Formats: sequence, structure tokens, C-alpha cells
Amino acid sequence: MPAASMNYTELVSQVKAYCERPNDAALATQIPFLILLAENKLAAAFKSLGVQQVVNAALVSGANTIAKPAYWRNSLSFRIQRPTTEKRVPILLRSYEFCREFAPVATALGEPRYYSDYNYENFFIAPTPDDNYPFELIYFPRLTPLSAAAQVNWFTDNAPQLLIYACMVEAQTWLKNFDKVAVWQGLYTTALGELGAEDNARLADRNTVVR
Repeated sequence: MPAASMNYTELVSQVKAYCERPNDAALATQIPFLILLAENKLAAAFKSLGVQQVVNAALVSGANTIAKPAYWRNSLSFRIQRPTTEKRVPILLRSYEFCREFAPVATALGEPRYYSDYNYENFFIAPTPDDNYPFELIYFPRLTPLSAAAQVNWFTDNAPQLLIYACMVEAQTWLKNFDKVAVWQGLYTTALGELGAEDNARLADRNTVVR
């Protein structure tokens, strides 16, 4: 018998089974939306090394905005590489107002020192880049949504318990089984804390000096 595994199709099946409604057509129709809600819940709450993403690209000389990656939620670090060195230096997150005050003239070019959220889809760079600086952006995303065409992601492979618990919170809320919501919310909160503790342990290991 093959080992159990999680994917989108199995997740849908498990939500029906845990709800004890395998033949409920209304629930079956609603499940994709409930999974979407659960994924958004996880994206907002779960900040882990496992879901970090890295983009390596280049700024465009003369352009003071740059599109954020798809499904971006929160930035961790933004570094540029100077043209004359291999060293990458950080550009610092500031408010949009600070960046506009620092670089009020868009045509005044220079080495970028700061960035801000311009809107949810774009960053603002200050000052406007004077070269096509290579950059590395590390960020937390909302993972590509699960669907029949996208069967797996980091959660299905590494934290299926957290994913099913989040889905069950949404499913029992939709079913108005509020006593069961509390049970599943408790399981979700515990799993979230356990996975967060694993990440904290990794951070501690980074600071351990081996002699």
C-alpha cells in the first residue's frame, strides 16, 4: 500500500470526510472557495523559511518603480549589486513619503538607497536608479493557489496538518457548526505554534558558532 500523501484532490476528499458529508453537493461546490480562504489565512499568519521566495533580476536605469513578484505579501530583504563590485548592499525599507522627500525629482538619478510600497503591485525606488543594478529580493508570498491544475505546494508537502486544520476552520464556519470551529481552531493554533518553534530553532542554529 503506498504511503499517504496530500494534494489538492486528496484535500478536497479529506474536507468532505472530516465534515462527515461525503455526498453533500452544496459543500462540494463550496470547498474550492473554502480552500482559498484557508490559504489566505495561512499566508497572513505563517512566516516560515519554507515559504520564503527569492527573486534575482535587475532594476531599470531611469525607472523609479518596479513590479512586485506575483503573490507577494511581505518583503524580508532587498539588496542591489554595485556595477564595480560583486558585493551586494541593502536598500532600506522606508515609507513612501520618506522616499519622495529623499528623492523629490524623478529625473535626478543615483544609486538606490531606499524603497517603499508604491501600491500593492509595485515598489518605489529612491533615488531613481542610474544603472541597471542587479538585485536580490527575499520575500514572503502567498503560494500559488491550489487547484485541480496545481495539485501541490509547500503546505501539501511539508505541513498538510496545518493546511487541513485551516480548511476545517473555514468549512465548519460555513456549515455554522460553531462548536466544532473552536476545536479545529485549537488544532490549527497548536500546529501553527509548533511549526513556528521549528523556525525559531533554525534561527538559533544560525547564531551557533562551531569551533
